[in-house]
Amino acid sequence: HQEGDQRQGHAALANQPADPRLAAARTELWRGQCNDTYWHGIFGGVYLAHLRRATKQALIAADRLLGEATGIAPVQWSQEDVNGDGRLEVVIRTPTLSLVLHPEAGGTLTELAYFPKGLDLADVLTRRREAYHAQVKSNAPMPVIGWTQTIHERTTAMEPGLSSLLGYDRFRRASLLDGLFPAAGTLDPLHPWEASLVTLGESKMKTEVTGSSERITMTCSLENPDSWPLIVQKVISVRSRNAEVGVVYRLRWTGADALTARWAVQWNLALTAGDAPGRYLRLSNQPSLGSRGEVDSRLTLSLVDEWVGTEVALKWGRAARVSWAPVETVSLSEAGFERIYQGAAILLCWPLDLTPGEEWEETITLNVLELSQNTE
Repeated sequence: HQEGDQRQGHAALANQPADPRLAAARTELWRGQCNDTYWHGIFGGVYLAHLRRATKQALIAADRLLGEATGIAPVQWSQEDVNGDGRLEVVIRTPTLSLVLHPEAGGTLTELAYFPKGLDLADVLTRRREAYHAQVKSNAPMPVIGWTQTIHERTTAMEPGLSSLLGYDRFRRASLLDGLFPAAGTLDPLHPWEASLVTLGESKMKTEVTGSSERITMTCSLENPDSWPLIVQKVISVRSRNAEVGVVYRLRWTGADALTARWAVQWNLALTAGDAPGRYLRLSNQPSLGSRGEVDSRLTLSLVDEWVGTEVALKWGRAARVSWAPVETVSLSEAGFERIYQGAAILLCWPLDLTPGEEWEETITLNVLELSQNTE
């Protein structure tokens, strides 16, 4: 929302030049315009998660300070093309959260800013093809032109096996990516979509947004996705009093024969690191956020970051199989090709056994907690 914040901030500062919060918001906005995370090259660039986090922290702080100084409504929403892609997004803001949702791309979630910590919990970079990946695959040096080799021609791999990480995402790496899958078979939590029967990641859904002082709700619906006899409704609600997002899925099977399949929902979430002390999943063996694994018959899963004192808690009603994997990219730095942790992909999967006309419903709730508020 950088351009909108800039316009609002300048107007507010002109009306209230003595307000220190607005001056601080402008400084944070300028910090958020530091160019390192808006490009990709040898030094810095968008692939470095800690640089993106610093930029987003500044922009989130600017948004928070602007709201405090101007007294904007604590709960509000808008529907506009905020990223210039020609499609409408829904932006929801509460005292603790700011969300960007994409009803024209399957009702997915690409921003989940938590104001108290200045964290965008949805900041997981999409894996895209880069020209230098050909050198990673072939392990061949880039051609050197002239007599001097610059840092741009160095192709040393910082660890073996990087070519195995060169996967590319079918959809933008977001949360609430979902789809229908066959009843049997292993699903890769990182990229399950090749095995899907139906995916909604790029589907334009009918949308209705309603709001009150207590809650903003976006209802998305789609009939017969990919020509399947299925009606999908996804209802996303954000409460004003807690850092909480609720998602209700309703599936109605309209086929002539019974359906035996699975429904899966992927969350892509980021805290401050993967394989690092104090960053783990709240399971019995506390696997790191950079690990890969699966557990069956779960009703909850939490991502913990002791370094920032934050926990992201997911819970749902029916027992689900949960699998997870790190989202990792290979990029070029001054030291050579390197692996960079971007976030964690969490896949929730439920069995479906539906007769013609039968409806299935499931609710997922995400809460952002201070660790002292842990309820498990």
